[in-house]
Amino acid sequence: MKLTGLRSIAHFTLFLFGLSFMPNFAFGQDFFVPNEGQWPGDFLYKGKFGNSYVFIGDQHIGISQVVYEDLHNHNHPHREASSGHFYKMNFVDAKLPTIQSSGRASHYLNFFLGSSNRWRSKVFPVSEIRHTDLYEDVDAVFYTRYGQFKYDLISENASSLQQVKIYYEGTEGVRIIEGRLHIQTSVGEVIEIRPYAYHPDTKKAIEASYVLHGDTLSFHIDEEYNGPVVLDPTFIFSTYTGSQADNWGYSATYDPSDSSAYAAGIQYGAGGTYPTTTGAFDTTYNGGTSDVTISKFSPDGRSLIYSTYLGGSGVEQPSSIIADSTGRLIVIGPTGSDDFPVTSNAFDTTFNPGSAVSINSFNHPAGVDLFVTVFNDSGTALYGSTYVGGSGVDGMNMQLAENYGDWVRGEVILTPDNTIMIASSTTSPDIPLVNNYRPASIVQQEAWILELPLECDTLLWSTTYGGANRDGGFALRIYRPNNRIYMCGSTQSLDLDSTGSGAVPNFLGNRDGFIVSFDETTRVPNAATYNGTTDWDMNFMMDLDRDGDVYVYGQTRGTYPTSTRAINEINHSVFVNEFSADLTTDMRALAFGNKRANSLAISPTAFAVDECGDVYLSGWGGSVNIVASTTQDMFTTSDAYQDSTRGSDLYFAVIDASFQRFNYATFFGAIETDPNQDREHVDGGTSRFDSRGIMYQATCAGCGGSDRFPTFPNDVYSRVNGSGNCNLAVTVIAFEQQQASVSISAPDTVCSPFDFYVVDTITGADYVIWDFGNGDIDTSFSTPIRTFTTPGTYTVTVTAIDTNCGTMDSASLTFEVVNPTADASFAMSYDECDVNRTVNFITSSPNAIFFWDFGDGARDTTTGNTAHTYPGLGPYTVTVIAIASNCFGSAADTSTATVTFSVPPDDPEIEFYYGGCTNEAEARFYTETPGWHVFEWQLSDGQQFVGDYYITTIDEGFITATLTVTDTICNRSVTVSETFEAKADITSFAGSVPNVFTPDGDGINDFFQLQEGFVPSSLTGFSVKVYDRWGQPLFESSSIDFKWDGSVDGKPLTEGVYFWIISSASSCGGGVKENGVVHIMKAEE
Repeated sequence: MKLTGLRSIAHFTLFLFGLSFMPNFAFGQDFFVPNEGQWPGDFLYKGKFGNSYVFIGDQHIGISQVVYEDLHNHNHPHREASSGHFYKMNFVDAKLPTIQSSGRASHYLNFFLGSSNRWRSKVFPVSEIRHTDLYEDVDAVFYTRYGQFKYDLISENASSLQQVKIYYEGTEGVRIIEGRLHIQTSVGEVIEIRPYAYHPDTKKAIEASYVLHGDTLSFHIDEEYNGPVVLDPTFIFSTYTGSQADNWGYSATYDPSDSSAYAAGIQYGAGGTYPTTTGAFDTTYNGGTSDVTISKFSPDGRSLIYSTYLGGSGVEQPSSIIADSTGRLIVIGPTGSDDFPVTSNAFDTTFNPGSAVSINSFNHPAGVDLFVTVFNDSGTALYGSTYVGGSGVDGMNMQLAENYGDWVRGEVILTPDNTIMIASSTTSPDIPLVNNYRPASIVQQEAWILELPLECDTLLWSTTYGGANRDGGFALRIYRPNNRIYMCGSTQSLDLDSTGSGAVPNFLGNRDGFIVSFDETTRVPNAATYNGTTDWDMNFMMDLDRDGDVYVYGQTRGTYPTSTRAINEINHSVFVNEFSADLTTDMRALAFGNKRANSLAISPTAFAVDECGDVYLSGWGGSVNIVASTTQDMFTTSDAYQDSTRGSDLYFAVIDASFQRFNYATFFGAIETDPNQDREHVDGGTSRFDSRGIMYQATCAGCGGSDRFPTFPNDVYSRVNGSGNCNLAVTVIAFEQQQASVSISAPDTVCSPFDFYVVDTITGADYVIWDFGNGDIDTSFSTPIRTFTTPGTYTVTVTAIDTNCGTMDSASLTFEVVNPTADASFAMSYDECDVNRTVNFITSSPNAIFFWDFGDGARDTTTGNTAHTYPGLGPYTVTVIAIASNCFGSAADTSTATVTFSVPPDDPEIEFYYGGCTNEAEARFYTETPGWHVFEWQLSDGQQFVGDYYITTIDEGFITATLTVTDTICNRSVTVSETFEAKADITSFAGSVPNVFTPDGDGINDFFQLQEGFVPSSLTGFSVKVYDRWGQPLFESSSIDFKWDGSVDGKPLTEGVYFWIISSASSCGGGVKENGVVHIMKAEE
């Protein structure tokens, strides 16, 4: 973290070798998920990084490691965990901090598993967590970078950091080795790299180190330390290819589209196999001493994207590789194969034989041509491939090789027009030339620059550059603002073209570096300069700064002329020199790398200059070199990944733009070693830094069959050198740059009121402008808070400026503020008689997420309508919770309803009453079975009628009654029959009671009563009862003079149909029991 106000910062990086901290998890990479109760446990946030989980508590960090059965089984991506280990980092005697999060993601998560009391919805992941006052005047910040979990401890005073003590609970041992903290667990070793501290105002480093007492860690902070500015390197990954064949390391680069890493090397000899992938361009070794091997790794190094051979029956080596924005990889290098794979439309499809060439163990009996090959984006085919050469040695630096591997010096770059441009060397007098500024006049070796399209079907430009002696071209760059193409290299010629006006116009002696500038339009040299000493000097690499000034990186055996106050180590052997864009001025130079016992320190392998003028470089040194070489006595910074060396290691450094100090410097290689093993080196070629300061480094590692070269994280593609000798390794490290950078984010839609607040999204700036798009401008360095309450669309722009190095970056975001809405009301559509018992639920809110509880134990989450099938008749209570989805608001609503399915009614029973004393007496047929709606009668004497009762006259004797009943709701019918013996009835009351009455008090038809004067003479007993349709009694009387006014307990009933039953006895010995319906109607007003 860079922008922290006037504070001292102790920054500690939890970097894991023994387990993976790479992004690969369902709830989003580089995020922590708040624990809002969906998970049990005493932690507040949970993050998953590769095969490990991090649990952030208020006073502790939990680490859970998981190891899987087969880390390279691509056919089974959902692997079963085979073992695991959990340990805690407890902040001893910490206070209860105030906890805030920032960097809320635009997506949210819903958790609806297990018990409903752990259901949580709209849980937004965050990218940073801050514990304020974890100790007195000490804050802790937890975050991720490049998929790795990291934390900072921040204090106003460095001395306050002495309070911090971390107890490691549940480990199998904790120890400090080489300044790093090693934590042993049952499934591997976790390594925390060295802590570093710096003061953000002065940007001066403060010495920091670990102190261990038992299993409790503390920190030693020396505020008086006056060292260099400290960067924060993030070690992304380092992997072997795992080749079973002897596999040497040459070149590395990156894919600009996704930061995948490419590594190029060779398989040396036919023994063993290189790990090629299915469908790759070439999966078999082609013979000869060596074939080129190319592997592309995922950005986190965990998987192999593709891997292939490239070559013919002779010898090939890769000098340089680069990828374009579509992922097409360009490879150049020397070949001695007359059957090298070229495309049918290649510029030159045939090998150009020449004199035999032999160097080191590489023999080319028929000479050497340069090959240029372009792979398609999947590595399955060639996009273009050609020979380029003549009768001499082309694509090799045979005559100016000093270091081991110098014979494959050269570089390929891409022009702004996406064509291929190459710096190399040639001895061919008949080299093909196009638009050359002079005729070929090769006496010995000359520098060579050429350009081709990606299809490799034509030569766009080809020219040599040199003088009467030996010359070699090693690197090049293009600066379109001044229309120049630059190439650098080394020369023994006193008569180079265009040096007359150069900063160093004359040859200095022995061997010099040179820089030449070509006019991009005319392709004619317009400036050149020598550089070096009277001794041996070589420019191996170059880059340009934002103003077009030219920087070269090389070696010297002399005393290199350095600038006042610039780095100038005594007895140096490595230099960086800056020249003006027109090459007329030697701007400044620095030199380092002790020539211990007249040895060279490092051989350059990668070089870059960033927007602020900081210099990035890598190199290697040691006993593999063909000249005396050692990395002993080279400077490292206090936060170095590795501050000791065996003398044969890689060396990575970042030099401040002032040229006065190292911002970061470290060795990199095996620490514990057999003298006959390891000896890290590079066999030739170029590695690269991308524009963000991320290094992609190729190494020939583990030679002698060792696995000790640093590989990380634990689940990187291969931590094993599969061969009995060497393996190509690729290492990716991000060096944080100082240039101004700003990144802000917010969701597209938010709820009113919305507090706009972003934390720690600005780096490398000392002036910030916030424009809220409505005339509101703020220059607060920390993010100003604005509350948006009015719905609408807003655009916020922030501009970050580094006034020191003149860089600027800006970012804008647009978001819509809306009012949260959530309506849980819903309708149900279903047939209560449906034997499948399916209900359709129709929601009414278009901007909601619905959480359903269907009342039968089943649950669902939807964004709209749904359906559910029930197991029984019910009743079921349906509950739905609606949460607004149109913003980040928490608006919610709840609604319930009951679902009941119909129960089939019982079969009907026929009731018969006949009470007459004479023939053809009155008979009554009726049924009292509820649940039926239509009643159809058929008597055996031919009478038919409809209704639930019927009164008629029948002859004395036997009669059969057939009743068909229908349930019109569920469309069901039942028919029953019964035979009765008829005896004369006595009388009927049915015609003497109304079927409609209007109890409105107007004196007309106000009562349900017998017709006035109707009193059967045979009547000896009487009762009347009135029921509602559900069988509930409403009225009862035993008086023949009854009057019912249509009320119950004084309360009038509503309009409707009601059932009555009249029972009587007669002196004939029989009786009457009748039923009927009466309609209560209300008079119209």
